[in-house]
Amino acid sequence: MRYIAYARVSARRSGTVRSFRSTPVTQSRCSAQSQLARSPMARPPLDIGKHGEVTLTKLAPNKWRARCRVRGLNGVTQRIQRDTPAHVARDSHGAAAKASLMEAVAAFVQLDGGGDGEVKPTTELHQLVVLYLADLDKSDRATRTRDTYHRVAALLVGALGKLRVQEATPRRLGGVLEKLAKAHGATTAKQAKTILSGVMANAVREGATLRNPVRDMDPIRVTPRNTAEGARRVLTGPELGELLYQLDNSIAPLPTLKSAKKDHTTRTVSQWAKDIDLLDPITLLAATGLRRSELLGLRWQDYDPKARTLRVCGHVIRSNRDGLIREASTKTVSSARLVPLPAFAVDMLDRRRDESLRPSAANVEKVIFPSETGQYRDPDNLAGQWRRIRKAIGFEWVSLHDFRHAVGTLLDEAGLSARIGADHLGHARVSMTQDVYQARGRVHHAAAQAIDAAIRR
Repeated sequence: MRYIAYARVSARRSGTVRSFRSTPVTQSRCSAQSQLARSPMARPPLDIGKHGEVTLTKLAPNKWRARCRVRGLNGVTQRIQRDTPAHVARDSHGAAAKASLMEAVAAFVQLDGGGDGEVKPTTELHQLVVLYLADLDKSDRATRTRDTYHRVAALLVGALGKLRVQEATPRRLGGVLEKLAKAHGATTAKQAKTILSGVMANAVREGATLRNPVRDMDPIRVTPRNTAEGARRVLTGPELGELLYQLDNSIAPLPTLKSAKKDHTTRTVSQWAKDIDLLDPITLLAATGLRRSELLGLRWQDYDPKARTLRVCGHVIRSNRDGLIREASTKTVSSARLVPLPAFAVDMLDRRRDESLRPSAANVEKVIFPSETGQYRDPDNLAGQWRRIRKAIGFEWVSLHDFRHAVGTLLDEAGLSARIGADHLGHARVSMTQDVYQARGRVHHAAAQAIDAAIRR
């Protein structure tokens, strides 16, 4: 026969009295009790950084002991207890002991991972975004990069709401980025993820959390701009020639601006392209594959007519704080380079220099392509001018960046190595040139000829 003992405990001021009784049970009941003890329906774990129910035990008049379980940021649960402090003369119901326990719990959480800096587990994430931006502004990151992240950070702060460091799980942060992707696109969400990663890395350094949850999130996929057939269309050599010819000779009427209330111009596309100085910049893009910001940052001192080269050493951007500026730096270290020029580009630059078109303003370096007022030319305005007339000359699908892809593909078709293409385009990695800027899916008849020659031996 097996027994289970039951106890009844009653507490009195004079002390504690215990009484016991034993009850015989069958083997089957013992087995049931044993299975119940092994049941997975155990007490649920405490949340990270939280404590359980506080138990008060009276030790003596005005003397209590408060106890509870607390789970640290490392997931380990410990028991903490505190008695009524010695300096407290009256503690009738244990309030002083409980207050002392709560201080000990807070200290334990801080020591376990709460950090001794400004960032705590309870710090709201939007506050850390502000700190991230302050550090970003002190860095040597490019002006355009800082402006972009300030814009994205404003969207991120609104999406984060009051979420705190200790509540930042991969699932919760993933939900925030998913909303941003739906509202503003995958690229914005990807940039927001970069900010979040920096924010949570700061929280880890400050000891507010043990792991950066952004590392455990799924990557954000940015869908490339494709055609209906699934492959990016790239300008061919003959198409580039036709585009420049149409831009120089088209008699198509100039398209009316959608935002214009009155537009009674009788100019043709080619006349307008010459009037606003669009033909020469497009010609040089087709000849070099430069970025538009690099193109508008070119100065006459960067042109060497004898060597037939252009030195790329700066770019024009629009800063949120300073407006249009020319930065004496490039996108990457590899972007600073000497670019050889084809003959038609040399002819255009020599003519342009002799004509001294659009002299630069006194406060602006003598750039090759200034604005109508002699100031730096806005890269976005240049893109808008191209978009206005590209459909009229039969190239609606071509953006200014497509000239860059076209040049990369032409170099590849000429049999030049990917390293030469990367040097010409200013890519830090040769793989970037191969994967993005050289067209795929082309028919290579040389491959068939090589196979034929090998088999016919």
